[in-house]
Amino acid sequence: MVPDMAITRYRTRLTVILISTVCAAFMAVPASAQVSAAEFRKFLTERAAFADQDLDALDKGEIIVKMLSVTDKQEIGVFGVVRVNISGELGLPTFAESLSQRKDSSFKGGGKFSSTPSAADLKDLTNEDRDFEELRKCVVGKCDLNMSAEMIKRFQAEIDWKAADHRERATDLMRQMLAGYVSGYAAKGDSALGEYANRREPVRLAENHRLLLDGSQIVRQFAPEFYEYLKRFPASDLNGVENELSWTMVDFGLNPMIALTHRAAFKRQAAGPEQIFIAAKQIFASRYVDSSLSFAVFMRMADSEAAYLVFTDRSRSDALDGLFSGMTRRVVTTEANERVTRILKNARARLEAGPGKTTERSVTEEVSGPVDLVLDYARDPRLQIVAVLLVLAVGYLLIRSTRK
Repeated sequence: MVPDMAITRYRTRLTVILISTVCAAFMAVPASAQVSAAEFRKFLTERAAFADQDLDALDKGEIIVKMLSVTDKQEIGVFGVVRVNISGELGLPTFAESLSQRKDSSFKGGGKFSSTPSAADLKDLTNEDRDFEELRKCVVGKCDLNMSAEMIKRFQAEIDWKAADHRERATDLMRQMLAGYVSGYAAKGDSALGEYANRREPVRLAENHRLLLDGSQIVRQFAPEFYEYLKRFPASDLNGVENELSWTMVDFGLNPMIALTHRAAFKRQAAGPEQIFIAAKQIFASRYVDSSLSFAVFMRMADSEAAYLVFTDRSRSDALDGLFSGMTRRVVTTEANERVTRILKNARARLEAGPGKTTERSVTEEVSGPVDLVLDYARDPRLQIVAVLLVLAVGYLLIRSTRK
């Protein structure tokens, strides 16, 4: 048996270690949560690969966009920043409004989920002929639509594809499953997302989102409490956060896509320079992108009049790591640069012009996020050419394989 004195010394040392660890964690973040111009420039240099000429251009009012370094071939990241000249408090609604993107003909429907998500929230969701044909053929490991094994099996077990009303029944089942998916996420967070089982290698969504959040350096460094909130959602609380779960249906000429998004807006309540963070997290997409996470950030510097607008997005897709992956990545990279530049240019113009007409929509509604970037990627004619070439190449390989 260990002597009582030894136990006491062990407990004392353990307590010192724990206290030191906690203190170190708090020391890593300024007590006032204020950001100096030097600290922000250091972040841009070390985390976003900004060179001296980039910082000089930023000081002159130019928009700077950089592709982030990634180690996984299935991931792509973009980071953009611009200086804005505004006075007075900005506020969440005004910041969100500056980021709003006009909906075009690609948007076929969408809406917000109620506090208790139900199929009724998706009453406007519809499917096209090609969707029903694909659903009819879906099996685990081989399906054009992103779905879990349970979802795929339910479509085969519960739908009589020869029945006259199979489309209505399949649509109702899709609404029920998506509502259940959102309910699970709202109650349990990432652990409820499961995995896509429509391809040979399953996509583990919780792991994907963990990687995307861990790679979002701006929120980790400048809003660690918001980072922890998102990481533990919905198990943690944070004053000043507004959440919204929504769905969107888009069709950009290839195949339609249904996306589910969690948006969280956070403004620091403490006194000091204004800081606002808006996260847009794609928790489900029926096609194209496996996972995506974007942040729109407004930051005032503590030691100068400078204020900056930042937009960053990290996305994962197996299309970035396969046949024609090099060409696909080049097209997506070009489009990402152009897209983020437009977002920052329009947002700065709106902010510097001053508050416009007041709207009643929520602070998280229609904020540019993962779905908006996906729309531009897939709508780009160069990427559509890649898709056609991919289909032709696969067809050629199949023909060759049958002739052997």
